[in-house]
Amino acid sequence: MRRCAIPPCRRAASPALRYARLLLALRQTRLSYPNDTTLSSPTAVFAEHGLQPLEDTRRRFAFPVDSPAVGAMLLDSLYLPDVDPTRLAAARRVAESWAGGDLGIPLRRLTAHKSTGSR
Repeated sequence: MRRCAIPPCRRAASPALRYARLLLALRQTRLSYPNDTTLSSPTAVFAEHGLQPLEDTRRRFAFPVDSPAVGAMLLDSLYLPDVDPTRLAAARRVAESWAGGDLGIPLRRLTAHKSTGSR
């Protein structure tokens, strides 16, 4: 009788684990953006401009990281002002290690319409 063993496959790291490794390399607790404050209360910002919110949709898209260069490009697309070059180099190595997998990119779409009777 012949026996055959199938070794366990290597599972890709979850997006949360990948982001956690990136944040650790950057020595940050979260990624921030210049409009974080605005995004925390978009309804108030809309109202200031005579707009009423219609939709606030969040989706995740899989971004294929085909090569280390694509991982580096993804890192370069992040808003990382004043990050130490040593930390950026460490983060680049992390992002380059994602080659051969994909990364979940969260996107948010806010839509609004002009209120009737507004300026």
